[in-house]
Amino acid sequence: KRQSDQPPGVECINDEPKQTGLSRDIRADRSVFAETAMLLSAFSSFLLIQLASGLEEGDRCSINGQNGVCLVRANCPEYAQMKQLGVRPRICAYKTGPREPIICCPALASGNDRRNVRRSEQYCDQYRKLASTEIFVGPLTPGAELNRHLVPQCDESLGLIVGGQESLPGEFPHMAVLGWSECGDDRDPEFRCGGSLISDRYVLTAGHCVRTTKANVVNVVRLGDHHLYERGDGMREVTLGIEAIVVHPEYRPSESRYNDIALVRLNQTVTFGTNIRPACLWPTNQLNETRVVAIGYGDTEDYGSPSSVLMKVGLEVLPNDLCRGLYVEERKLPQAIADSQLCARSPVDKQPRDTCRGDSGGPLQVALTGHRCLYYLIGITSFGKGCGAAGTAGVYTRVAAYLEWIEGIVWP
Repeated sequence: KRQSDQPPGVECINDEPKQTGLSRDIRADRSVFAETAMLLSAFSSFLLIQLASGLEEGDRCSINGQNGVCLVRANCPEYAQMKQLGVRPRICAYKTGPREPIICCPALASGNDRRNVRRSEQYCDQYRKLASTEIFVGPLTPGAELNRHLVPQCDESLGLIVGGQESLPGEFPHMAVLGWSECGDDRDPEFRCGGSLISDRYVLTAGHCVRTTKANVVNVVRLGDHHLYERGDGMREVTLGIEAIVVHPEYRPSESRYNDIALVRLNQTVTFGTNIRPACLWPTNQLNETRVVAIGYGDTEDYGSPSSVLMKVGLEVLPNDLCRGLYVEERKLPQAIADSQLCARSPVDKQPRDTCRGDSGGPLQVALTGHRCLYYLIGITSFGKGCGAAGTAGVYTRVAAYLEWIEGIVWP
């Protein structure tokens, strides 16, 4: 017989195992091990409580500067969205018995009822986390709470206000481009309009961009791209089909240029990443910034050719009362420039810059104050007089004027 087949500490006599002194030692060791495991389990529970925030269920809390209340995870209506977006919840405490975490549930604190917070703003709080990496730094004081920091996922040293130049790969991860094809064949689409990703299923664009005929159909949306016709640009772009198109009910292109806005529902849920993530929606008609940025793949000059690389241009918001004087004689603008529109032009100290054909539907945006990796959409490229002509301004659909309509479809 092979001695190695028998386990250590066991003799076989008449095929019956007999415990030896070594086995008794093992039993004693197991008893000590069990006691140690219980102590470690209790100690780990103590550590979990210490690492939590020291709050209790129902206490007020804050997460990423947003007010909230400590709730059992199962009772937090925002937890499913946080999990989908990969957002790590802040732990307030742990329930005794079954160790269930109590988390800081955002936008639920007393005095800041979440019903008073727009759905688009609630989702913007989640998008802000996508544009950052969360790190925790240990404090010098024993037992103190870990310090939380958000590190932006972009190069903040880049000047945002620039004029008429190629963007950097991944600089505008919300940029979308709409593709047309003949008779619905999506193998070789022609990209003619831009758009902005605002959720995991919807792209915001201009109403005039989605008009189709039976022989010419807008049927694809590309996300996360930089060079439209080069696959070796290092970008992980995706091309998705279109499930539905919703044009604003008051958009009547044969009569006017007002309400030039539409939503495109994608045929599948978008997976967010470094080069694909949504932009926020500017929540008010008041603008704190006058310098804004437009992006697109449109013509680089009047009567020129479309760009195959995503371009960016720094513009200046022109007050509506001044812009109205530029469009007083337009047949399709009986009110001249309406409050639901805004104008932007090249800064007065710069060479003429503008959006052009092919940029329609694309975003006019500002960077979030203190966080230049996240963008707020303030306008949708609509129309203009020529491209960059002196003394003119481009006209954009004002996003804030349509928030209720957008939210009712995207986040009902």
